[in-house]
Amino acid sequence: MTTPRSSSNLWDHARLANRGRLAVRCMNGVSAQLPVSNLPDLPRAPPYPCPFLTEEETDTYLEPLYARAWVSQDYESSHKSTLTKELAKRFTFPDTQALGRFLQDLKVITDSENHHALQDVSQDPPSVIIKVHTHSALRPASYAEEPRRARVQPGITLRDVRFAYLVEERYSTYAT
Repeated sequence: MTTPRSSSNLWDHARLANRGRLAVRCMNGVSAQLPVSNLPDLPRAPPYPCPFLTEEETDTYLEPLYARAWVSQDYESSHKSTLTKELAKRFTFPDTQALGRFLQDLKVITDSENHHALQDVSQDPPSVIIKVHTHSALRPASYAEEPRRARVQPGITLRDVRFAYLVEERYSTYAT
């Protein structure tokens, strides 16, 4: 049985294997060489509250996203004034019309998944930064008797992975 990683060490690893390499421009504008990987099958949507990712789910689902320039970054949550993590990526387009069509596709994904992401849209260059996390994720218990309701907090879950995979699938039709 795999156990969930704590939020402190879950994000410390983004192992990148030596497969084919792809040049990408990261969100901070720095170019990098990242391995290219295919995405695994879309995971099933878990019920709410969605548990934090297990170590096995992290290895299976997040690493292919890291290889496609997704990052896990700090997000200041209003929930108990804590830092949590979110997935984020910048998507660029050849023109504003393609960006507009992609944003319409993003709305369809949002509606079908009943899950939303923050969007930071730029016209020059045409791009959007997508940031996604689950507002009411279920973290692992700190102690055996910890009440379930005390464990609900923002974090990254399979719902976010599903959302990112669907966005990647849709974006592939716009790739420049």
